Amino acid sequence: MIHLSGGMVGQGFAAALRADLERAKRAHTAGIGDAAAAMRADLIDDARGAGLGKLGYAWRADVYPRRGASLAAAAQIWVKNPRHRGAIEAYTTGATIRGQGGQYLAIPTEAVPYRAGVGRGVRQRMTPVEVEAAFNRDLELVPAGPGRFVLVMPEATPARRGGYREVTRRRRAAGRAVRRIVMFTLVRQVTIARRLSTDQIAAAGLARVPAMIEAAWAAEGGKDA
Repeated sequence: MIHLSGGMVGQGFAAALRADLERAKRAHTAGIGDAAAAMRADLIDDARGAGLGKLGYAWRADVYPRRGASLAAAAQIWVKNPRHRGAIEAYTTGATIRGQGGQYLAIPTEAVPYRAGVGRGVRQRMTPVEVEAAFNRDLELVPAGPGRFVLVMPEATPARRGGYREVTRRRRAAGRAVRRIVMFTLVRQVTIARRLSTDQIAAAGLARVPAMIEAAWAAEGGKDA
């Protein structure tokens, strides 16, 4: 009786199999990474094309494992900041936003400064409370028509790099202009139209994964299946 087992495989053949396995791991991981990067780039372009500035940069693309290569490699494209995530969801599906408890929503004008430390690549304007703190003055509620109101900063001075800043004694003494500026428009609700194609981009990105893994396999010198 003759027995055959895998242990009888020649060393050269076994080494070739191990080499192919390592190439396959690297190709799979690289292909997943390329697909994730391409999908994130498409999401950023989609936000830009929709006129949403740098909101698309809120998307993150993480590939696992973070080190090494694996045939089980995977990627996650996600948004960390809850505010940015909510904005993307609203612009993806469309939404009507109302103030809580019947309160008004404060919509910032171009005069409202941007907040500091929000996140790389994303700019967010200050809230009314933050504006009052930054300018060291209370905003004034001013009627602007039937059922409409605005919040006005009584005194503000133009900043050298655009926008407005607090009026201080030193700036007043230097002859800096002092203006009365509308900072916020108050509305009962805001309707957001659907402007992003997040779901379609995700579907297209998933469909590209096999081709990107194959391309990475070819780059590794792998043979055609």
